[in-house]
Amino acid sequence: MTARPRRPRRGLRSATALALLALASAPALSQQNEAPAGAPAAPPSDARPVEQVTFLPGASIGVAPLPGMRPSTRFLGFENPQDGTFLALITAPPEEWEAISRRYALESLPEQGFSDPQREEITIEGASEAFKVSGEQRLQQSLSVDKWVVAARTPEQVALVIAQRVPLQPAYTRQAIEAALETIALRAPPGLEEQIAALPFDVGDRAGFRPVRVTGGNSVLLTEGEDNVVQGADQPVVIVAASQEISPPEERRDDFARRAVQGLAGLSDVRIERSQGFRQDNADWHEIQATATEPSGVPVVVQQTLRFTDTGFIRVLGVAKDAERETWTPRFRALADSLEPR
Repeated sequence: MTARPRRPRRGLRSATALALLALASAPALSQQNEAPAGAPAAPPSDARPVEQVTFLPGASIGVAPLPGMRPSTRFLGFENPQDGTFLALITAPPEEWEAISRRYALESLPEQGFSDPQREEITIEGASEAFKVSGEQRLQQSLSVDKWVVAARTPEQVALVIAQRVPLQPAYTRQAIEAALETIALRAPPGLEEQIAALPFDVGDRAGFRPVRVTGGNSVLLTEGEDNVVQGADQPVVIVAASQEISPPEERRDDFARRAVQGLAGLSDVRIERSQGFRQDNADWHEIQATATEPSGVPVVVQQTLRFTDTGFIRVLGVAKDAERETWTPRFRALADSLEPR
């Protein structure tokens, strides 16, 4: 590694920002803890959820977890580390309801790996609309899971609860998962600063950027300017997100970082200009600077900084007009340099 020199607001709607937000906030829903080889398969439990609905810090969605589940350190929600069953809690702006509803329409589910899916309208107190999708989903060539998605719409937000279990040696029956989903409760979203305080990292220096939204309990989106509505990269966008997967070994980090940038949804003609690992503040880091084209045709600069931790990594993605890179990239770096895991 080398050493590196030292008004009323609406929802953010740029295609670039939404693509980055989705990438940064989505839990690593395919990760599972496998049972040891040869371990005896215990019958799945039909246990009922605990009696009290739990709202995790900074969360506006509550649920009564099943016995054996604990708050996840990877995403906002609960999981059983023994078999990988989880309940992930995700929020989105209310204007995203139509897109989410289309994504989970029956005709859209087969292309996402679902076989014989079911969708039904349900009632959740405080929601004007709600539905539940369930079915078997193939995630990899050799891995299929049981998946549930509950979506609810309120005036303040869209609430999503995603449940998943691996049917090989499950800790719970399908009926137990269904029972947990029936306990979903909604409340008004906590204040933005309260949500930021609950993130698994601290941003010591926001470098003048203004936080707009916390998503999934693991990511925050920031910008600069009066508007939260960003068209054609008119304002810079920064997303900071805690990892949802295990950190790659040192020898694979450069390739990992490059593929992450090349795979950013909503950007085309991605060209990496610089890619380097370095050591700073007793931690391993990696940074990439690249150019790309935003969907509106605007050339942008993309700066990705990864800080690796004992349990994963923290990722900073900054996007701004390429013509203004000298203004924004030093500030992206100043924000990234101030990151500390909690």
